[in-house]
Amino acid sequence: GGAVQECLPSGNDTEAEIEAKYLGSLINEFLASCPEDQQKIFVRRYWYFDSVAEIAETYGFSQSKVKTTLFRLRESLKEHLEKGGYDL
Repeated sequence: GGAVQECLPSGNDTEAEIEAKYLGSLINEFLASCPEDQQKIFVRRYWYFDSVAEIAETYGFSQSKVKTTLFRLRESLKEHLEKGGYDL
């Protein structure tokens, strides 16, 4: 449930639903392989839409650490999704 399903088109588009679930599971699998600090930063930014400043303050990181971590996570996630068959 949660964030992935809110992005789904309405109606009975089963293919899109399966696709979204698969994408969600790829993202979860990717996050599970990341260190806890990185998971926290990713989730605060992309699930809760916290600002970089808010994330830095919450966890006592510098804003540059948060920005760098997010950049690297996006690059790694892109690679992970491409391996999973998503052409981004």
